[in-house]
Amino acid sequence: MNRFAVVDIETTGMSYRQGDRMIQIGLVIVEGSEVVDTYSTYVKPEVSIPPMVESLTNIDDEMVDDAPSFSAIAPTLLRYLDGAYFVAHNVDFDLPFLNEALEDHGYSTFEGRTLDTVELARLVDPTASGYKLSDLAERYDLEFVQPHRADDDANVTGMLLVKLLEKLRSLPLVTLKQLLVYEPMLKSHLRPLLDTWVEDKSQASREVRSDIEIFNGIALKREPDPELKDKQAINHPSAFIDQLYEESGPLQQNVEGFEQRSGQKRMMNDVYDAIQSRAHGLFEVGTGTGKTLGYLVPAALTALETDRPVVISTHTVQLQEQIMDKEISVLKKLLKTPLTATLLKGREHFICLKKFANLVETSSIDLTYEVAMSLAQILVWLTETDHGDLEEVNLVSHSSSFLTMIRGDERSMSEQQGGWFYRDFYFRAKKRARHADLIITNHAVLLTDLAKNKSLLPAYDVAILDEGHHLEEVATKQFGYKLDYHMFSQPLNQLNHKHAPWQKLTNAERLLKMNTSSFSKLIQQIKEDGLHLFQQLSQFAASKFSYLNQTGKASYTFRQNDIDTLQESGPVVEVAHRVEANLYDLLTTLHSFIAELENDQTIEERELNRMRSMLQSEYRRLEEVHHSLVHILLEQDEDAVYWLEAEEKGHDHDVTLYRQPYTVRELLADELFTKKDSVILTSATLAVDGSFAYMSDRLGLEDFPVKTTMIESPFSYDQQVRLVVPKSMPNIKDVGDQEYIDSVVYQLFQLSQRSIGRVLVLFTSYDMLKRTYHLLKEVIDEHIHLVAQGVHGNSRTKLTKNFLQFEQAILLGTNSFWEGLDLPGDDLRCLVIVRLPFTPPQNPLFAAKAKEIEQNGGKPFFDLAVPEAVLRFKQGFGRLIRHKDDRGVVIVLDRRVVSTRYGRKFVQSLPDVDIEEKNDDDLEMLLEGWLY
Repeated sequence: MNRFAVVDIETTGMSYRQGDRMIQIGLVIVEGSEVVDTYSTYVKPEVSIPPMVESLTNIDDEMVDDAPSFSAIAPTLLRYLDGAYFVAHNVDFDLPFLNEALEDHGYSTFEGRTLDTVELARLVDPTASGYKLSDLAERYDLEFVQPHRADDDANVTGMLLVKLLEKLRSLPLVTLKQLLVYEPMLKSHLRPLLDTWVEDKSQASREVRSDIEIFNGIALKREPDPELKDKQAINHPSAFIDQLYEESGPLQQNVEGFEQRSGQKRMMNDVYDAIQSRAHGLFEVGTGTGKTLGYLVPAALTALETDRPVVISTHTVQLQEQIMDKEISVLKKLLKTPLTATLLKGREHFICLKKFANLVETSSIDLTYEVAMSLAQILVWLTETDHGDLEEVNLVSHSSSFLTMIRGDERSMSEQQGGWFYRDFYFRAKKRARHADLIITNHAVLLTDLAKNKSLLPAYDVAILDEGHHLEEVATKQFGYKLDYHMFSQPLNQLNHKHAPWQKLTNAERLLKMNTSSFSKLIQQIKEDGLHLFQQLSQFAASKFSYLNQTGKASYTFRQNDIDTLQESGPVVEVAHRVEANLYDLLTTLHSFIAELENDQTIEERELNRMRSMLQSEYRRLEEVHHSLVHILLEQDEDAVYWLEAEEKGHDHDVTLYRQPYTVRELLADELFTKKDSVILTSATLAVDGSFAYMSDRLGLEDFPVKTTMIESPFSYDQQVRLVVPKSMPNIKDVGDQEYIDSVVYQLFQLSQRSIGRVLVLFTSYDMLKRTYHLLKEVIDEHIHLVAQGVHGNSRTKLTKNFLQFEQAILLGTNSFWEGLDLPGDDLRCLVIVRLPFTPPQNPLFAAKAKEIEQNGGKPFFDLAVPEAVLRFKQGFGRLIRHKDDRGVVIVLDRRVVSTRYGRKFVQSLPDVDIEEKNDDDLEMLLEGWLY
């Protein structure tokens, strides 16, 4: 029987060699599926415990003062470890630290087999959102007594190990055999376990899992049978909505913590009325109203009544998942009649089974750890996924090159034949959508389907767009073009790779109408010219840039008829034309090559399919590169904006080219609002100072019947939030950036001294954020945890989890932190807005929109800059109060909100809350009196 020693250690820091020492160790012995022994002790470190470690572990110097030394406990540890697997949640930390301590005290180090439960969890549970021990404990219902204590962490890790090994052992035989191929590249020594399970399953007469099918060597979860139930329309919809809100009615019975919400009921009725009258709608709905159910109920009533699907579109994946995972189940209970809802994304979101199977066939060559682990994760995931959506799986490798090799594209589905086609996840999703009442999708898919006639969505008459304030932004990106060096070079690298399948053809000269050397030379020439082109463009953008954008990139806007100015940095246009011509020749050659592959009788069918799939994928990517290059650098469109962005400290070819329409009002009017009976846009931020005029103009809704509704939040903002401007902040226009940043740091330092819990600080640029962070970390107390976007990573989810681990913490964020972040209750008590979120006037799209407004006799600042900033400001303000019992303070450091006439528009667009000016002493008293 295998024996596992599960170990966890708490230390004063990350490096034994730099003087950090152990302060506690916990150990659990697992045999079979049971814990058979435990051991734990504090360890005297002979050094002081840092405040941050004390805060995290709740272990202080006094607790370890009388503890045994490491030398005293080492013999006991070694007896436990003898003959066992060494298991830890992140073996790469625990084992080296322990071995360095053993060696330092004259003991032999542990050299046996190891298992890393982080890696094991990634392998057998690839859909987990996170792999911290606390995340996995919650996922598997493992009870933590006190996290970040070695004894408790070891115990939870031991229980986790048992569950993970049970899941691994239950995988189909074919999957276990395939995992053996990738096992040598993993950190964990899984081969002895896999060998045993493979032998056991091989002796069985058949695969015991009825939910699994094996197709072309890949184990797949069988497609569930569709639910076919009779459904019927709801009679008298208005009366039905009234009945939902009756005492002990359906909402009270089916919604946990239900409260009467007059705003939600009004929204249901108004959305239904707008749809019935074939009008479009703009609905600004305050936080806490229950907006999602407010539109889902009328959407479902309409779908059941007309027997036509209603499309629900969102901007973020999180909201789509919330609707599917939570709201739809409630909706079905309310309706008491069968209702089908499905999630439909673009083709690129789904795995292409044929491409993946071809990759697995030859994936033992030159594999990195990340790719090997990701392939293994997918093999496991395919045994449990119903949808094949790559968003489900938390892959180790997130590289675009790897994802391109496995995800679907526009051609991959049509090129699949026979069994692959009928098992294709995108085909299944489209099939489900054809029979659905509600289709949940995103703005990008909806717009692509309309404007490019992709037939992604079945015919529909009504659409409801949540997060509707993003529609213009998404449409602008969707109908534009983007090209960078990575996008340009990646398909060329794949084609010219030494293991590319065409390299092996003995008759490649006949198929290619040229010798392989010439083919490689053509690719190499395009790569060299392309690199030269991007280097020239990068140099030009860096030397001529208009401004540093929000992410710190140098940006330069150019008009297409001014493209000759690029000649200042070299023959850009000449090189661009040469690259375009050679790309066209390469595409022509590849097209002929792919066509003639069908006639080659010397290639084995499986190899032929793999080769064709790879070449078709790269052909499509090259086609997109060629298309973008032409439209950005070699064509002219007076209605488009062209600009370059270069990394300030990146490689000399790190430049991105953009072309986007500066207005989409006509496009949206012609392709969306004209063609649909009713399109409802809803959001918490659609109106400016009580008016929908700005949003209506930007979206092209002026000539349509539009129902506009403002539904206020049920929260008592005047009782829940204080809005404050410090008098000591300088006017942003009267001082330079550095003096303003110094004042920001002073205010944040003062906040950190007041022990008010967690503070979220919203910036409008990475540059100011980073400069603030570096100054603040020099003066802030060690017990305050400081997290900064762009410094500690860019993932909002990971940064937020890090932030929430500590009771006293400050999170500096920009971009994604202004909206969509939900931190209720004590998770967030104080919000700081550093600057009013005006778009820089040099921003390419903003400048083009401003020019158009000016040419039409308008005032860009008041007609564009202020409305945009007000909507963004409202989004930021909304991060603080998420529930009716929340309480907190919003501190605006930008005095323009009180010192200018336009500043009043920001306050007037907020819920009912007064703005106060306070000196530093009064602000301190307010914080102490309001928050505690």
